[in-house]
Amino acid sequence: MRLTIPRGVAWIRAYVPRIHRNRVDTLREQTYYIAEVHNNHCSRDASAPRERVDNPKMELKQVIERGETQTVEFKQSMSQMKDGCKALCGMLNADQGAGIVLFGISPSSDVIGLQNVNLDSIQRTLVQHIQQKLEPSLTCSIEILDCDGEKIIALSAQRPKNIPYFEYDGRAFIKEGSTKRQLSLQEKQTLLLRRDRAHHNGPWQCDNCGLSVGMLSSIVKTDEGPRRSYDCQCGGEFWPAT
Repeated sequence: MRLTIPRGVAWIRAYVPRIHRNRVDTLREQTYYIAEVHNNHCSRDASAPRERVDNPKMELKQVIERGETQTVEFKQSMSQMKDGCKALCGMLNADQGAGIVLFGISPSSDVIGLQNVNLDSIQRTLVQHIQQKLEPSLTCSIEILDCDGEKIIALSAQRPKNIPYFEYDGRAFIKEGSTKRQLSLQEKQTLLLRRDRAHHNGPWQCDNCGLSVGMLSSIVKTDEGPRRSYDCQCGGEFWPAT
């Protein structure tokens, strides 16, 4: 599946935590993407699972220096965990559909670090909070990073194509530039029509070859009866074009 990568953030393939409603597979390999941290100043914690870097293009230091964007949010401490998760929800619900929250970074891009905290305990608390507050269930990455000698935590995720929007604590948010706001019922219904294949009437775009079509007319037989086929001749699948 072709993934939408937030502009201004480089990504790597890594071993990362996979968060589900009922479990956390911390060492199972997942094809997921987190901020690039491969340089002399900013690196992943030595005790964290080993990375496999594919053509790194940008260093975490550069991401921090560029400041907050539509897909990057800074939180100075873990006391802002709730606001950070709300920000992630807002980034996932935007058209970019992905984002990263860095805890231990000030709004002015200063590396503060997480001082006098138990990082293992913080990760468990963050996992539990995401499990309890975000709906539907979210697969994300939680990483302990070392930047300029300070420990920071990176929380990142991407909205799957089959999820029209996420809710945090029963409310859906969207991030627009540097601000976040709650989505109205009408806006949620609009996203449902735009992003949910069962409600979408076109146009469509293949996630593999990029072919765009106005309508899908192919029908396949299943055990549950006939249904619309989303298969493209190239082997990819058609999804709502945005």
